[in-house]
Amino acid sequence: MNTNNIIKDWIENVIIGLNLCPFAKIPFQKNQIRISIESDTNLDKCFTFLLDEIDTIFKSNPSIISNSIVVFDKLEISFRDFYDFVLDCEEVLLELNLTKEFQLVCFHPEFQFEKVNQSDKINLVNSSPYPLIHILRSIEVENAISSLDAGININLGNEKKLNSMNEIELSKLFGNRFQKK
Repeated sequence: MNTNNIIKDWIENVIIGLNLCPFAKIPFQKNQIRISIESDTNLDKCFTFLLDEIDTIFKSNPSIISNSIVVFDKLEISFRDFYDFVLDCEEVLLELNLTKEFQLVCFHPEFQFEKVNQSDKINLVNSSPYPLIHILRSIEVENAISSLDAGININLGNEKKLNSMNEIELSKLFGNRFQKK
């Protein structure tokens, strides 16, 4: 299976299938999520690729490209180093005065929230087949969040859902990351 199909399968079965992101289904069904793959392993080239992708989205009509997932399928990088890379990218967004336009969300096969044990299932929310950055239009995130019922807490719901899943269910979706030792 090629990288593009792996990512589409992950979005469909994990992100939408588990409803980890309640506002991903509609743009996915409308084919408005762009998937761009960078296979270079040089971080400078990856950085340039990401900036080019942001420029593409910035110039595009939101009804055509709602958001973009930039996949670094050959980049062998620890989560900590990748997270530093994402922070550097966010710094450039700030310098370019684009933070009101876009938000970057980090995903990685070894994703770990700060102050959370690596084995905690909540880390699966941002676990992905490859290191990737999801570029979201800030206005769409704000609109999606405001359209949800005020009583819904996405993070708590995701944590409850993931904690209710057994090891077999988790391994089907996330591989062996969280199997008991």
